[in-house]
Amino acid sequence: MYFPRIWFICCLIFVMINHCQCFCIRSNLVAPTSMHVIQRDGAGTGGPGLYEVDIGPGGSSCCHFSNTDCNFKGTADAIVGFTFTTWINNERVGPFEFHIPAGGSSEVSGDANQPTIHTYDQRGQPYNYDGPLIGDRTW
Repeated sequence: MYFPRIWFICCLIFVMINHCQCFCIRSNLVAPTSMHVIQRDGAGTGGPGLYEVDIGPGGSSCCHFSNTDCNFKGTADAIVGFTFTTWINNERVGPFEFHIPAGGSSEVSGDANQPTIHTYDQRGQPYNYDGPLIGDRTW
């Protein structure tokens, strides 16, 4: 039960030490809740991207900032945006959204109906996005 958490912490330490600067999305939601995440901003096409993942409880998914399929600018400080839905007992809740620097991370926890989203920059500091929401953008 603690293995996924320990693995994630070890990966974060490795990333920080080696300055890998991948964006990582972590789910701290409790089973049986999972997340379906779709990149909507800052992707390789400049619009909705190729990054689409399902993340189970305690799971995570990452993409290096230099991968232009995930980050069309290829820099750690470029902003990437995501929407996600939670799935609990075959019922979809959401969508919810967040933005992070391409070298940053996000952690989703709490109630699947109103999840808490924490976002961090590439230095691990809390990140507050104040730009346009995904629905307000045109491609």
